Amino acid sequence: MNAPVLRIFNTRRCAIIFAIATSCSAFQRLMSMQAQACTQLARCILLRTPYQHDPRFERVFTHIDAALERMRASGASLELLNTLGFLLTNLRAIDAQLATIESEQAQAMPRNESENQLADDSLHGFSDIWLRLSRNFTPESALFRHAVRMSLVLCIGYALIQITGMRHGYWILLTSLFVCQPNYNATRHRLALRIIGTLVGVAIGLPILWFVPSLEGQLVLLVITGVLFFAFRNVQYAHATMFITLLVLLCFNLLGEGFEVALPRVVDTLIGCAIAWAAVSFIWPDWRFRNLPRVLQRATDANCRYLDAILEQYHQGRDNRLAYRIARRDAHNRDAELASVVSNMSSEPDVTAETREAAFRLLCLNHTFTSYISALGAHREKLSNPDVLGLLDDAVCYVDDALHHQPEDEQRVHQALEGLKQRVQSLETRPDSKEPLVVQQIGLLIALLPEIGRLQRQISPPTSTLITQP
Repeated sequence: MNAPVLRIFNTRRCAIIFAIATSCSAFQRLMSMQAQACTQLARCILLRTPYQHDPRFERVFTHIDAALERMRASGASLELLNTLGFLLTNLRAIDAQLATIESEQAQAMPRNESENQLADDSLHGFSDIWLRLSRNFTPESALFRHAVRMSLVLCIGYALIQITGMRHGYWILLTSLFVCQPNYNATRHRLALRIIGTLVGVAIGLPILWFVPSLEGQLVLLVITGVLFFAFRNVQYAHATMFITLLVLLCFNLLGEGFEVALPRVVDTLIGCAIAWAAVSFIWPDWRFRNLPRVLQRATDANCRYLDAILEQYHQGRDNRLAYRIARRDAHNRDAELASVVSNMSSEPDVTAETREAAFRLLCLNHTFTSYISALGAHREKLSNPDVLGLLDDAVCYVDDALHHQPEDEQRVHQALEGLKQRVQSLETRPDSKEPLVVQQIGLLIALLPEIGRLQRQISPPTSTLITQP
């Protein structure tokens, strides 16, 4: 290749790279602005003030349109342009929702409350009350396990006080009450904060009692520590514990017992923390009831229902009716439930490193899988191409089959996957419609299924050995 041709080639390549970089920068700025707008909207909801949409969004969209035109003129690939075009469509839809929030809230339109309400959680008579109670009268319920733990913890603490005759033994009960949480992770975290706050409070409080002997000075410190305790009670538990310890020392010092109660305060705190830790570790510990395969099954079932609801609207047209919204909400709720279970596994004692790593990878795949389904849902509209609709129908059936098949059907599922991949690659679509995006998302969805299936089989056997059902 001679020098002039090479120079022209490099110039064109640089122009494409520059146009792509400009577009990516514009998209990044737009998404940052939309994130700030969502933060502002949340603040307006909390403060009950009207939301004002930023007029700068129009200029940013104009800039992105110009950047995409430069990419098209410089010879960028059609696939990249289509992908960025779909992304821009999503961002425009988000901007439209943000821009019309105030006007939509102000509209005085008659609404069907049954269609707007996803679930009726209110109680309607004794039967509903009994149903709620009966669902929680089982060790499978976290509320039931926590209630039993707290009852035993307080009984043990009170018995210890009566047996030993501790003068300030009520600190044991208070410590156990505030430290013991419904799950192991939260209890362990609260326990560490309680001990640290108490030790630091005693370490700071004793010198204060020595260097501030005057009554006036201690009264001022009483007020300050009391205010700081209530200020930090719900945001920084260690700080709140430190300030309440200072408050206790100052109060007892007014009675002439400030230095005498320092050691009992520390000892009672350690005893209360030990009782709380023993309760969450040995009284129906959480990991005995953590059934990861069952939680994963609920997540995959919810994803399949969400995908079925989207498929129906690709056949019949876009509709935001109640059934679709419930399916969408359940898919995201089950994904959040899986995330909670995997997060708790990270600090539980009876979990191997291999199981923990596989569970985390499976969580990432489920997040990705749900996001691909959500992308199909965001662009749902009635399609007229029978080939695309047929591919979508077969893909949805395959997803359900691949996530629920038996081990002996592995070969059949693998053959179906290869057939779908070939159809995705060979299907011709109209570039000016939603068909390329639908086909692309189908390809992304089915590409995740082999690894999801492998991790399901890897997790289930070791998890089942870790779980001892009551």
